Amino acid sequence: MRIRSLLVCCVTVVALTVVHAAPASAQASIPTPAEYHGYDVGTQYTITSAIIGYYKALAEASPRVEYLEYGTSIQGRPLPMLIISSEANLARKEQIRGVTRQLTGADGEILTPAAAQQLTDGSPAIAWLMIVDTDEEAGVQALQEMAYELATMEDAGTRAIRDGVLVIMTPLTNPDSHARYVTWHGIYNVSGAATDPLSVENTPHWAMNTDGNAWGIDVNRDFGFFVTPEMRALARAAMHWRPQLWLDIHSGPNVIVLPPFP
Repeated sequence: MRIRSLLVCCVTVVALTVVHAAPASAQASIPTPAEYHGYDVGTQYTITSAIIGYYKALAEASPRVEYLEYGTSIQGRPLPMLIISSEANLARKEQIRGVTRQLTGADGEILTPAAAQQLTDGSPAIAWLMIVDTDEEAGVQALQEMAYELATMEDAGTRAIRDGVLVIMTPLTNPDSHARYVTWHGIYNVSGAATDPLSVENTPHWAMNTDGNAWGIDVNRDFGFFVTPEMRALARAAMHWRPQLWLDIHSGPNVIVLPPFP
């Protein structure tokens, strides 16, 4: 998958050591997203609670995955977090977090370059992946596959990620929006509607076609303002872990035109 390939590149960027690995394989006892849901992800919309259920099942089955909840949405849905890494890294995740706090000066200490280098030697980086626009369904579905692959694959690239990176995922930062979006399509996504330009499915109103939370505030525009409880919870979690790499995953059409921003 493209997202997993990007992580492999990130491993190279932060100069992590690639280990020699056995041939690629998956652990048969851990359910794939398709096995858990009963269909291939991407072939139909998946309700929010089922996505959260899969992440819980993945963490229960794999010693390389931990499931946490860093808060709740306005409507009371959990804000899920996954931590994926090697078993050894998960066992010392608080130590890894402490190194990151020292590197970022969170405790008020300014490190010399030599001291910073000594800290980073042998300590995994922290990479954070999230989706704020949870109405962009392709990314929401794909992260389930990615979490499974990171936990189970044994190729050299994936093992390098697990050994050298503590991967944190917040795959549903706005679950109320996702639930509303999936429900909308469950009602209007009838057979043949996609080809009808006048179909309600193809002309959703603004509140449906954006990542507005239950208050109607777009969480993807709340960076720096922190009006929404969802973004405030995310900010607290981010400051707790202080990742070196942050990926906000979006999905859209094949062609995206960006204006020449100053």
